[in-house]
Amino acid sequence: MESATNMQIRSLLALLFFIALFAGSIVLQVYLSRRESRWPGLVLPILSFVLSLTTALLVAQSYSSYSGVGELRITEKRGDGTVTTQTVPVEPEEVEERGIGEALIGAGIVFLVTNIPTVIYTAIYFGEREKFRRREQMKKMNIQDLE
Repeated sequence: MESATNMQIRSLLALLFFIALFAGSIVLQVYLSRRESRWPGLVLPILSFVLSLTTALLVAQSYSSYSGVGELRITEKRGDGTVTTQTVPVEPEEVEERGIGEALIGAGIVFLVTNIPTVIYTAIYFGEREKFRRREQMKKMNIQDLE
């Protein structure tokens, strides 16, 4: 069995990897947004939006396809120190039904959370495009001044 310290180190390394990956994607978004054509800067926001929409739809589907059939595992520790585990089958009528409202709320929350990168990429895009537009206007004004 893996020690708790080893698991913490692996979790920290995974977190650092994902932070570095996200930071790299932000650098890529800035680079793409500064291009003369506006389309490269829209790639990451659109990709991120499609990914978040897909994730939300999968969450909604998992709520609706939940059958409720399964097993319940009960672990009991007795006074003499023995531990017993009992598995009880769960019938569909004994399981509380999940409604469409619960599925929509769950999918909506997932959609909002997974769209955070989309908002960041879009803000970078519009900020960089505004800078690009200003530079182009300055070039035009300089050319007019020279004439």
